[in-house]
Amino acid sequence: MRGNRFGRARARGVIVQASDGVVEDNLIEAPFDLAIKISMSYIWLEASCGKNVMVRNNRIVRPGRGTAIWVGGTPGKKGGSLLADSHRNISFVSNRIENAGLGIDVLGCTDLTLRHNDIRRRGTAHGRRRGRRNRLRGRRGR
Repeated sequence: MRGNRFGRARARGVIVQASDGVVEDNLIEAPFDLAIKISMSYIWLEASCGKNVMVRNNRIVRPGRGTAIWVGGTPGKKGGSLLADSHRNISFVSNRIENAGLGIDVLGCTDLTLRHNDIRRRGTAHGRRRGRRNRLRGRRGR
């Protein structure tokens, strides 16, 4: 998915429920919820976990509930959690996130790449220091 503009949507900007894809050069402005969601749901039998997904050169402005990008999913039972290697080879490179409470939240991913993302909250850069506006849970790899 390249070169699109999403704005003021009722829900999320983009939902990725596939593998071997690229999300790049998009503007996502003021969605009600997440700007980019990479997930699956076994409860609803929706898709599988993502593999080989590149998210790069996107600009996200004012994500609705504070989190710009979320990687995760719902396992087979409510209240369960994803295994650390559920998603594989997911990369976030050179994205600009503005006015977000939490830039990138990742759950259950192996071989995660975070590089050159600029995450700002109220005009202050936070994404360049490890762990400051990112939450990585159940992560293995780089």
